[in-house]
Amino acid sequence: MVLRRAHYLSFFLLVSCDLVSSNGDKKESAPEKGDEKLALLEPAAEEKASLQRCSPLPGGKQVTLRPTAQSNSSSTEVGSATSVAGGYAVGALIHGAETHAHVHVVDGRGRSQLADLGRVHGSVDPPQLALVGDDVIAAFMDNDAGHQRLRLARVTSIASRPEVAFGPEVLVPRGEETTFSVSVAGSGDSGTGRAGGLLVWDDLDKSSQKSRILALSFDPLSMKVSKKERLISPANEDAVSPTVLSRNGGFWVAWLSYGDKSEVSAGTDALVEERPRMLRVQRLSNSGDPEGEPLSVTDPHETVFAYAALALKAGGLLIAYRGASLGRTEGASPIHLRKIGEDGSAISGLAEHSELGLGAPALLGGGDSDLAWLSARGKENEILLGVVSDSSQSSYFELEGGLSGHIPLTRRGDEVLVAQPDGVDLKLSVFRCKL
Repeated sequence: MVLRRAHYLSFFLLVSCDLVSSNGDKKESAPEKGDEKLALLEPAAEEKASLQRCSPLPGGKQVTLRPTAQSNSSSTEVGSATSVAGGYAVGALIHGAETHAHVHVVDGRGRSQLADLGRVHGSVDPPQLALVGDDVIAAFMDNDAGHQRLRLARVTSIASRPEVAFGPEVLVPRGEETTFSVSVAGSGDSGTGRAGGLLVWDDLDKSSQKSRILALSFDPLSMKVSKKERLISPANEDAVSPTVLSRNGGFWVAWLSYGDKSEVSAGTDALVEERPRMLRVQRLSNSGDPEGEPLSVTDPHETVFAYAALALKAGGLLIAYRGASLGRTEGASPIHLRKIGEDGSAISGLAEHSELGLGAPALLGGGDSDLAWLSARGKENEILLGVVSDSSQSSYFELEGGLSGHIPLTRRGDEVLVAQPDGVDLKLSVFRCKL
């Protein structure tokens, strides 16, 4: 994640006028028309309407993630975040003289804990997190001499004295950029059923030159492999960017699937010639076995740029994505919403706003609540925030002035964990929002 601070400029217009004496006569005569010089007028900056529904948590304090040593590559990146007992856990990469993968826990009031997953090498993404009981499962990438290594770790006593237990790892051949995701279905608490973990990632098959989605099942308590890696996406698909989420009785897995190259007619105003990229969803059992066939969520004549997914407590899956028709003549696009039922039914909706910028949307769950919040970036350093209804429609999707300059990461009830870039540092804090 590269976060840039937006700069704002104010423009002032000075208007000259004739001074009038107390008797109504002009003190100076007006210049002749030929000598008149007109000031260059700058367009007045349009004031944008925004709401103030979010404010810092009362008594809250920021926690700063900072590189331990300064170098030319010093920076901080965050991956996924989740609420935990006592606060929020965030997967992070800290780049300095060395790069380390971390799990940070903050309570929003200035207290924090750090679990160091160790040094990682090469260009990798921040850790992805999943919750099991009061502990956190972290998936993260590393590199050795010949391969990428996708690793798993369990962090116990996350809010007090974190301890790291490493689990299985898989080798991923170098090639295209690898996307990965992890989730735990069921409960890790004693007496309430055995939890099952699932790690998914995309991998380039050199023989077919197509990407595919692979999965590894593991026991999140013992951190042992329970089912070896295997193919999840159909063998003939070119599939990338998987996301796995837990549901009642198993998992949801979503991915993007490339179709044949688009045939855009010559002489049209199309900006690009491209292959369609459809969004696909597959239900899996608790052991990671497919249940039924994958479901195509988007139109085959549409290409999807980015998406976010959220498993609903009452069942089903909510998806928000940015996409456009093939051969589009415009670069901007609204946010499409899809609510997928357990029976495969789909309800469609749309979120639009004149200040909607580029980038992926985010769906913020609410812990025990089934109400989803939708977040997206505005055209500048702004944040749009709204609610998604049961009918997959957005409401109150407006600029949120209280979150300007902040990036929402996760939510619990009316609390939202946000990140604020500050040079090479990243500040984490909690806001309270009333939507």
